[in-house]
Amino acid sequence: MHDCLIIGAGQFGIACADKLRRAGVDAMVVDADKRVGDVWRRRPRHLQLFTPRCYSSICGIAMSGDPDG
Repeated sequence: MHDCLIIGAGQFGIACADKLRRAGVDAMVVDADKRVGDVWRRRPRHLQLFTPRCYSSICGIAMSGDPDG
């Protein structure tokens, strides 16, 4: 049995699961898609983030390149 159920394995669901795990909470993540991150795989290839890399990381994993880029 899990302490918490997170519905959605997108960026926010993954980040929540990581924060809960670090706090000692046993969380399970479920998603309608087959793989984690599939929601991003369906986005148009020309989609660009305009947020600096330093704010776009997931769970403290830094993105490569200029942090202010």
